[in-house]
Amino acid sequence: MYYITLAATDAGNKKEYEAKIWVKEWEDFKKVIDFKLVGNDSEKKLGGFTEVPFPNSPEFQDLTRFAVHQYNKDQNAHLEFVENLNVKKQVVAGMLYYITFAATDGGKKKIYETKIWVKVWENFKKVVEFKLVGDDSAKPGGIINVPFPNSPEFQDLARFAVQDYNKKEKAHLEFVENLNVKEQVVAGMMYYITLVATDDAGKEKIYEAKIWVKEWENFKKVIEFKLFIGDDVPILGGIINVQGINSLVFQDLARFAVQDHNKKEKAHLEFVEVLNVKEQVVAGMMYYITLAATDAGKKKIYEAKIWVKEWEDFKKVVEFKLVGDDSAKLGGIIIVPFPISFEIQDLARFAVQDYNKKENAHLEFVEVLNVKEQVVAGMMYYITLVATDDGYKKIYKTKIWVKEWENFKEVQEFKQIVYATK
Repeated sequence: MYYITLAATDAGNKKEYEAKIWVKEWEDFKKVIDFKLVGNDSEKKLGGFTEVPFPNSPEFQDLTRFAVHQYNKDQNAHLEFVENLNVKKQVVAGMLYYITFAATDGGKKKIYETKIWVKVWENFKKVVEFKLVGDDSAKPGGIINVPFPNSPEFQDLARFAVQDYNKKEKAHLEFVENLNVKEQVVAGMMYYITLVATDDAGKEKIYEAKIWVKEWENFKKVIEFKLFIGDDVPILGGIINVQGINSLVFQDLARFAVQDHNKKEKAHLEFVEVLNVKEQVVAGMMYYITLAATDAGKKKIYEAKIWVKEWEDFKKVVEFKLVGDDSAKLGGIIIVPFPISFEIQDLARFAVQDYNKKENAHLEFVEVLNVKEQVVAGMMYYITLVATDDGYKKIYKTKIWVKEWENFKEVQEFKQIVYATK
């Protein structure tokens, strides 16, 4: 694939264009995949993405080196920058750069994407996103979670899927937001997007879309679009602690979750005891069980989230995760792949309420943007959220310490970081 930046005259005016040309020499095959004008001031509208014609200019190489240096510092990594492959920019409050580049990791060349926010007048630079997108280990068939499901790229894909469905089914769904995105390397990329959309009646429902993308052919196809759990979407309710946690009912639920995990992951956990149970009224009941189990004789702590509808004899393990053992090293901060789960939203609301009480403020919670978690004596959550203050949307960061087994929650920090619009 050749990406050629060229100059040509149009009615005597010199302009710059970019051409994307696919060549297969052995078939004597040539095809122009894309041909477009670049560098036109009329394209530089707020929110519009434009290609940068010279991605390896010193300016953009310096930006990428800045991102690599920041990543190495944050992750204690040792990447070495090689070259930029592609640069796109977007006019925001400043400029957002989307850079695809090559770097070596332990001598092995890999492809990364980074997103860098720049405000020149403030001498401000911030790495908003940094992720691995391709190397020899990206083998066909491996499905991985995407850490930022509501990035513009994935929102555009979700809207494309909704529009495709509306056209085929003569429906009138309206996209709201993405809940989760997974990707799989195929002949191109397969995206599995769980999204929220409103139907004709204005009711929010959850859908799953499967979208096949081949960038080099400018190809997008919706393979599947279906209602996820429809009217049985768990409705946000109060989560309460349960007494008598070691009753046979909860022990059986915990064993069911352990067996489900063993079957799915080919593991050999052995249930020991229930440590804590919370329940939430949904379309049925959602149980949040903290339990102990042994793994190769070593006792570890897990959390299971189990959805039960008694009248249908229905049980489903929605989540099962390790939350505490000797291998969960203190200080490791990881991104939470489902930042708008009910549990996280409840934590965010708790932080807003705590702030209102302490500061005699009147913030109203809107949504969660990003969540990271850190294993401490319990769990530390770093939540970026939107709240309104006197009708104006603002962005805040909060740090919340949680010890589930003690029913303990404490807001360690709550601060404003960005103003937004009314």
